Amino acid sequence: GLISLPERFVVDRVNLDIIGDIEGAGDLEIGNGDEPAAVTLYAYTQKRYTAKSPNHDVHILESLIVRDKSVLNLVSYDGNGTYMNASSLSDYGVTLTLGRDFTVETGGIVTTNGRGYARGAGPGTGCGAGHGGYGVNVSNRGVPYGSVKEPVTMGSGGCSRDYFGNWSFGGEGGGAVRLNVGGVLRVDGSLTADGGPGTSNITQGAVGAGGSLWLSADRIDGSGLISANGGSRAGAVGSSGGRIAIYENSRGSFPITNKSNIQAFGGGGGSFGGAGTIY
Repeated sequence: GLISLPERFVVDRVNLDIIGDIEGAGDLEIGNGDEPAAVTLYAYTQKRYTAKSPNHDVHILESLIVRDKSVLNLVSYDGNGTYMNASSLSDYGVTLTLGRDFTVETGGIVTTNGRGYARGAGPGTGCGAGHGGYGVNVSNRGVPYGSVKEPVTMGSGGCSRDYFGNWSFGGEGGGAVRLNVGGVLRVDGSLTADGGPGTSNITQGAVGAGGSLWLSADRIDGSGLISANGGSRAGAVGSSGGRIAIYENSRGSFPITNKSNIQAFGGGGGSFGGAGTIY
């Protein structure tokens, strides 16, 4: 489907899922700072997806603001035709291209957490799952894959059975997001591609591995959180962190060397997977 938007469009006090195409939207604002709102953008849209078009995963805007208490969900795609919990290699994350600025205000959330490979699926699935690093269990751990400099791969899901053969549910991997921002990317809230925690009838079972964030901007400002961590759950088997790559034309104020602000930690609870990569 196709949604035609005015040049300035504000989403306020509603949840809006956009599976089709956006037309005419220049400046998109999510929330007003007092009442929460949420927008979900999907990687795949039928109108753009043709054999000759490489841009089926791209959403193009002039500017984007995510206000306090509001959420932008970014959902990856798998080639089997489902929008989340991918289990096929013919898949991809979401690409956002902005002509000007992208702002995530304090309290605003941009997330693709748990939007990658399903539990027990992906190139690095295991107990725990790999992506930017190794899972924790030497005998059945997932291995690293993907690019350090141009990360576009989703995180793998954690194992679906525990050490003792009991049924459990691992966590989904983190999704993949590429941001191309012509102006300033300002992150005072959070921008995350963490693995999912999963659930289990006992404390074993692996969390999901972190996903990918590939960020390009004229500069990056703010003091929030950028992360691609493995999932977290008490007592869970550890999976690896994901991959983050950051490119700036000029050095912004975001503290890219401070581990409180940028993270690709291994996840887990009872044990922890290997760290991911930050470039």
